[in-house]
Amino acid sequence: MKNILKLLLTLGLFSFGHVSAQNYVSVQTQTVLPAVADFKQQVSKEILSPPELKIENKRLKDKMIMPSYDAPIDSVRLFKGQAKISLPQVAVAPPAPSVGFVGLIDNNTSIPPDVNGAVGPNHVMTTLNTEIKIQNKTGGAVSTITDNGFWTIEETVSVYDPKILYDPFTQRYYFIDLDGSSSAATNILFGVSQTNDPTGAWNQYKFKTNNGDPGIWFDFPSVGYNKDWIVVSGNMFGDAPSYTFNKVKLFVIKKSDVLAGIATTPTEISVTPGFTISPAVVADNTTTTIPLICTWNNTTGQYKVFQISGVPPAVPTLSDVGFPSVGAGNSWSEYTPSYNQAPQLEMTDEFNGMDDGDHRMSNAVLKGGKLWAVHNSWSISSGIFRGVVRWLSINPTTAAINEWGKIEDTGITNMGNFSVPTNSFSYPSIAVNNNEDVMIGFGHHSPTIYGTASYVLRKNGDASFSSVYQYKNGTNKYYKTYSGSANRWGDYTMTMVDPSNGSDFWVIGEYADTPTDSDKWATYWAKIIPNVVLPSITLGSMPSLNLCANKAYAVPFSITGSFNAGNEFRTQISNDLGSFGSPLQLGALSSVSAGNISSTVPNTLSPGGTGYVLRIVSTNPVSTSTNTVNVTVIPQTREINSSTVAPFEATEYINNSGSLNLTGTREFKAGKAITLTPTMGNSITIPQNSVFTARIVTCPY
Repeated sequence: MKNILKLLLTLGLFSFGHVSAQNYVSVQTQTVLPAVADFKQQVSKEILSPPELKIENKRLKDKMIMPSYDAPIDSVRLFKGQAKISLPQVAVAPPAPSVGFVGLIDNNTSIPPDVNGAVGPNHVMTTLNTEIKIQNKTGGAVSTITDNGFWTIEETVSVYDPKILYDPFTQRYYFIDLDGSSSAATNILFGVSQTNDPTGAWNQYKFKTNNGDPGIWFDFPSVGYNKDWIVVSGNMFGDAPSYTFNKVKLFVIKKSDVLAGIATTPTEISVTPGFTISPAVVADNTTTTIPLICTWNNTTGQYKVFQISGVPPAVPTLSDVGFPSVGAGNSWSEYTPSYNQAPQLEMTDEFNGMDDGDHRMSNAVLKGGKLWAVHNSWSISSGIFRGVVRWLSINPTTAAINEWGKIEDTGITNMGNFSVPTNSFSYPSIAVNNNEDVMIGFGHHSPTIYGTASYVLRKNGDASFSSVYQYKNGTNKYYKTYSGSANRWGDYTMTMVDPSNGSDFWVIGEYADTPTDSDKWATYWAKIIPNVVLPSITLGSMPSLNLCANKAYAVPFSITGSFNAGNEFRTQISNDLGSFGSPLQLGALSSVSAGNISSTVPNTLSPGGTGYVLRIVSTNPVSTSTNTVNVTVIPQTREINSSTVAPFEATEYINNSGSLNLTGTREFKAGKAITLTPTMGNSITIPQNSVFTARIVTCPY
């Protein structure tokens, strides 16, 4: 979707009447030999000869009326139960990330970035329209290269729409880019790492996508695989000036060929009707089929499920499975009439929010015999469009829906001259782990936050998804259109399972970053442990529970479990009512072990006295001490009067060898009761109107 998709479509164009089961033709038009490229060598070349950075904007496209088709009545599988709807303000909160770090940051050459990435056993690999970055799994940078610099086989000057997956069964990365939008030179660039180390050598293949179909080009890839095949699906569009949608085309690639780095002959299958057909990632190493799914009819709430069958050396084939439906009563809006409707903080009118995409299928996963799929949709109330995440669990052999639901907030916020949705969501992605916990990552838009990356989690056995967790909040308003009018965002997020254990989740999303010379997007990685048992912190016994201001105290603590490198333990104090709504930090200790935190109460803490509570928190992972300690705060210059209570009570004895004339204002260390005792034979003269002020000048504790 790199260039113009000026799709002058009407519903009439996509009215196909009742669609019977299709006979799809499998053809093989090309045999392709790979080129071998070493990632480190490509990086070295680019360092020696840096490329000229040019803006490669996904330029303005008309708001698209998505294709909508009829389905044969006898093939529709209507879901008759209740949808599971998660509202962000009522559900249980999910675990916070155990690890989080910045991926790639906007270099001002492309909008949107097309957020994508994959996690291997030792690395995370971020692949955007702009650059490719490899990091270790705590965020340490390994190497970075431009998207063009990675490929040695591209035919045109720029590549676009990157997608990447890591296959835990073959321990390889599969990286797809597209080459040659809106041109006769339209190719899939397909890279397979030779090992589980993405910084090493890659087998690179180039598949021409319009053999026998001159005048159309390939856009918006979707990728899946099983034990035998890797499937790349995309939408085919006509050339300028119409850019009309033509069909979907599937490329089914023999996995053993590309793993071995030998010549391969992909099987090409054309699909009409259909749009953005997403092949599933089959999360086992035994299933011989690959299910595929797309949205079918928004007004009747229908989807379509396909299936690729065949085991090498047989040629793979495509067949229809059925039309799962959530029913017309659960339909979604066809399209939004304008760009930039997704809200953001500081927007001044309804046209300077963000562009939040359309309702095409995002991605799909087959796990435990269930096909999980997710896509964005729109809902409208009072003339206000909001983004809604829709998820489904489907039987892949019958097309019957097991369950489905929405991540949705129906609230509307009035901004004075216009109104916006209180929360709107976009560009979701889904993953399912070995325990059949399910995570969905997505873009998050609201008039109270800048562009943000969020997720929800549903643990196996839970009734519904968690509340929305904002794992990376935007830091500034974002509005950048280059020569167009669309404030592009997305076009994807990516959620995946850590191959090291099959249970932890990773998600990469986009957030609005602090601008330099112009507004900036950036990407952020987060690791989530769904059934995390956090290490614990316990406050130890303190020598004194009375804390004087501006005096350092050692706050002891013990721990159980393990804390991560870079962790910081922090002492926090509540307000005088015991509330941690806005805790004040008194001290910090960078450590992964138990110890003492040097902690000091500032003299600005007011009003002092009893009611304060201490606790300790950690940063990596985030945890709070299992216990708290009640303390009394003694400001350094606290005045003592008749209403003052412990611990300020003390007695100060002033002895002198002669007369003591107490004139003016005198200050003493002591507290409530001051006794002036002359030595034997002497006296104390107290002039009339003398003033005694007792203050805590030197801390007695």
